[in-house]
Amino acid sequence: MPKQLELDIEGMTCTACARRIEKNLNKVEGVSAYVDFTSETAHLTISGSTSEAEITKVIEDTGYSVGSSRPELQTLKLRVVVGSAISVPVAVTSMVHEWMWPMWVYALLVAPVALWVALPFHQAAFKNLKARATTMDTLVSLGVLVAYGFSLYELLAGGHEAYFEVAAVVPTVVLIGRWLEVKTRRSATDSVRALLSAIPELANVRRNGSQESVPTSSVAKGDLVVVAMGERVPVDGVVVEGAGAIDNSLLTGES
Repeated sequence: MPKQLELDIEGMTCTACARRIEKNLNKVEGVSAYVDFTSETAHLTISGSTSEAEITKVIEDTGYSVGSSRPELQTLKLRVVVGSAISVPVAVTSMVHEWMWPMWVYALLVAPVALWVALPFHQAAFKNLKARATTMDTLVSLGVLVAYGFSLYELLAGGHEAYFEVAAVVPTVVLIGRWLEVKTRRSATDSVRALLSAIPELANVRRNGSQESVPTSSVAKGDLVVVAMGERVPVDGVVVEGAGAIDNSLLTGES
C-alpha cells in the first residue's frame, strides 16, 4: 500500500527551487512528489521500498535541507538588521560629497554586507550554477560581487569610481523584502495548519445498520455521519436528521 510522507524543506528562495527539488524526487523509483513553495513542504507518495533517509539525501544533494526547526526567519532578521545598520550610513554619506569618507572605510564597512549579509544569494547562485540554471539570486549575487570587486579594484588602483554603496544597499533591500515575504507566508501557513488541525481524526459513520468509527479521510460521498452535540464536524455535509447548535467561529469569526 502506498505510503504518504510530508517533509519540511528549508532553504528554498523561489518556486524554481521547489520545481528543482520536485523534479529530482520524481526521478526516484516508486516516488511521486509535489513540492509546495508556499508551505515549504514536500508531499510524497511512496509505493516502493524507498526510505525517508534516501528521500532526505536526494533533497540534500539538490542543495536544500530537511527539518522542522525552520530557523530561516530568525537568520534573515539578523542579516537585515546588520545590513541596514551598515547600508544606511554608507548610502547617505555616499550621496553628499562633503560627507564622504575615505574609500578604504567604505571597503571595510561594506565587506560584511557583501560577503555575509548577501551569503544566501551567493549560496543560491552557486546551487543554481551547479544545476545550470539562473534565478533572481544569481542576478543579486553577481551584482554585489561585481560592484564590490570593481570598487576594490578602483581603491587599490588609486581611482575614484567606487560603488560600495551599491554592494551594500542592493542585498539589504532585497533581504528586507524576502524577510517580509517569509514572515507573511509563515503566518498564513500556520493559520491554515491550525484550521486543518481542527478536523477530527475519526468520524462516526452509520453503515449497514450499525455505527462505527473510521478515519475521517476514508469518509465517502453518501456516507451518513453521526455528530453528537459538542463534537467537531469532520466533513462537509447536509443535515438529514436531528437538530443541534454548531460553533461557526472558525468560519465567521463569531460563535
